[in-house]
Amino acid sequence: MLKKVSTAVVLSPARNYAEIILDKNRHGETGTIFQEFKNGHYLPTDQIVAAEICRTQQQAKQKERRYADKAF
Repeated sequence: MLKKVSTAVVLSPARNYAEIILDKNRHGETGTIFQEFKNGHYLPTDQIVAAEICRTQQQAKQKERRYADKAF
């Protein structure tokens, strides 16, 4: 007897963004920039909007704790 297994796919709103971290730059600034990835190409995007979308995803993941009720 075969059972149908439910496969729920949760798509992240940040799935279209690449986070590029500039750690060493001799003649310029360092930091993080975001590029939109669409149809196999990296495209310029609004940095503030992309950072907000990616940040909310990271905060949601950090709130999940299985066994601890409070921070150490």
